[in-house]
Amino acid sequence: MHFLHPNGFGILEMGLFIAAETRHRINFHNLEYILFDFSISNQLGCTLDTFTKKITLGSVPHVDFNLSAACTNSPVLFSDSSHSFFGDPVAWSWNFNDESFSKEKNPVASFNTSGIKKISLSVRTNLGCVADTFKLIDITEKPGADFSFVEDCNGTVVFSPSVTNNMTIERWSWQFATTVFLISNWLLIPIKKMEII
Repeated sequence: MHFLHPNGFGILEMGLFIAAETRHRINFHNLEYILFDFSISNQLGCTLDTFTKKITLGSVPHVDFNLSAACTNSPVLFSDSSHSFFGDPVAWSWNFNDESFSKEKNPVASFNTSGIKKISLSVRTNLGCVADTFKLIDITEKPGADFSFVEDCNGTVVFSPSVTNNMTIERWSWQFATTVFLISNWLLIPIKKMEII
């Protein structure tokens, strides 16, 4: 038997198998495919002409994924980052803590309760190779927030935030229009100023 290297670097001589068995197992590593020459002979020396077959080999995919911020009752985007040396990922099977499932590559899921959730992903390549992985992720509650304000007759408004649950707030983000206007006689008159504490 001879095995032709797919990159054209010559013949990989694997030896001549003479045995009563008709089946053999050989492991090939780091090859995308092999060209396989095969011939047989009987006890009288009659030989079947050599013929060549191409055997495409796959590799087990490395399965991995990323996710966006994971909060309760909010869409969480899961992004597949799996790859395979030989063969392309073509099928995905997601399990979101046995609460929901998806066959999409990059699905969106949501969780009604907080806590540790097991997220599993199984990936199959176009060459039929399958692998899977899982991650334990912490789903947290959304922070509850409110704010109050005090205005005066000089056009100053003071805003004060407050937390309505026991969440630790890492960052406050205020968004105001760049300029706020009152409409008077079809003219736009800007309000004077705002202050944030």
